[in-house]
Amino acid sequence: MAAANYPSSLALVWRPGFDNPADGYHVTPGDAGGGTLGGVIEATWSAAVAAGLVRGKLADATRDQLSIVLRAKFWGSACDALPSGLDLMLFNGRMMSGGFPGIFQQCLGLVGDDVDDDFGRESLEAVTGRHAPTLIQALYGNHYAYLKRLSSWPEFKGGWTKRLEAVLPAALALAA
Repeated sequence: MAAANYPSSLALVWRPGFDNPADGYHVTPGDAGGGTLGGVIEATWSAAVAAGLVRGKLADATRDQLSIVLRAKFWGSACDALPSGLDLMLFNGRMMSGGFPGIFQQCLGLVGDDVDDDFGRESLEAVTGRHAPTLIQALYGNHYAYLKRLSSWPEFKGGWTKRLEAVLPAALALAA
């Protein structure tokens, strides 16, 4: 459905001030992810190297290598299968928050053991027939509320808020 949206979604999350690779490799004090380049943290990079997706050190990664890792780890087949707009929300949410698939599942009405942070067949089936703009708004609000509860909110609220506020209208435009 939305595989064609990956390049524009990547461009949005790579905007200056977000996870732009041009900002270079950096370690932000207080960020549990450690070193970061283009939205890829050290642990994600190491897993991609171990899986044979890329080679070398994160600090030396090219934009193409970063794109390969982001597509494999955060876009994947789930975003390819989602309606336009919802693909961007899942991609951005996964990049920002490890628990975002669970937030998405809760917005779909899944409960209990069905909220497992694995956005697979059952989650995709639950999207069927949903009004994408309404779901996008719910995802935005719930992700924002989730981030505000994190102990790192005071440190990162400015960047996280700007990112969420940029993604919302872009996702709504894709869904229109």
